[in-house]
Amino acid sequence: MSEASEKPPKPFKRRHTNGQRAVLALNIVVIIACLAGAGVLLYGKQQLDDTLVAPPPEVVTTPPTTAAPDTTVEGATTTLGPSTSTPETFPAADPEAKNFLITGADANPCVDPNSPWANAADPQRESIGSRTDSIMVLRLDPVTRQAAVLSFPRDLWVKIPGRGKNRINSAGDQLAQTIYDNFGIVVDHTLTVDFCAFKRIVDAVGGVAVPFSTPIKDANVGLDIPVAGCHVFSGDEALAYVRSRHLKWVDEDGTAHEDRASDLGRISRQQDFLRRTLQAALDKGIFDPAVASALIDSLQTYIVRDE
Repeated sequence: MSEASEKPPKPFKRRHTNGQRAVLALNIVVIIACLAGAGVLLYGKQQLDDTLVAPPPEVVTTPPTTAAPDTTVEGATTTLGPSTSTPETFPAADPEAKNFLITGADANPCVDPNSPWANAADPQRESIGSRTDSIMVLRLDPVTRQAAVLSFPRDLWVKIPGRGKNRINSAGDQLAQTIYDNFGIVVDHTLTVDFCAFKRIVDAVGGVAVPFSTPIKDANVGLDIPVAGCHVFSGDEALAYVRSRHLKWVDEDGTAHEDRASDLGRISRQQDFLRRTLQAALDKGIFDPAVASALIDSLQTYIVRDE
């Protein structure tokens, strides 16, 4: 046998095309992203186990019975005829839907005292005590995958159980019962959010953009947007915007006109800003490290939920 025939064959070298390399790289990126997402979810779950928890709301859902007013007139003749009542056409409430009472407390402002919007945090409030600054009921329907928000003006005059009539933001731990007694809305869960959580989330999504047709300002909270157009709010400035109760718009002559809607105007701005913040978070992605960190940190530190 010749020496040439005794040499071992050269090993076969497999060559990948550029397309194959691209697909391989993409798969690696997807796997890493999935592992990172799973890690964020696991970390989030562990952190949420340590969130601030309050007792669940106890709402007595048996309203007091009231007798119908007596509308009979002495000596009058009653004539029976066809009913003129409107037939019931509104669909029954979905039993799976839940109502979340969300309150914004004017506590823990975490605002730089040198910030131009520091007054929006009401710094003197710490020495007086916290109040309920914003009150919303968020209804989530898992069947239709829709949400609805109902806001209550904080100075709304209502009956508070055991205390008589007063502003709704003074109801304290009776707020859920107060809302049911006055409006027939059952509260299933509660969330209390302070100023820090709001600011942290706004900053985490990179700010929230709001379009304005005119310049706006409110000297009480340091708000001053000198030109019309789309304005991106940072956390501190956003707090001033949603808390503004004396917002003014400026016409072409430079004359300022105050929003006559006052608290109702503020409610409208708050709901609009809430939608824009949620959309900004979805657009950036909840797995974005900044967004995920802010949400977890806010839920763990700045938000109190029920059990």
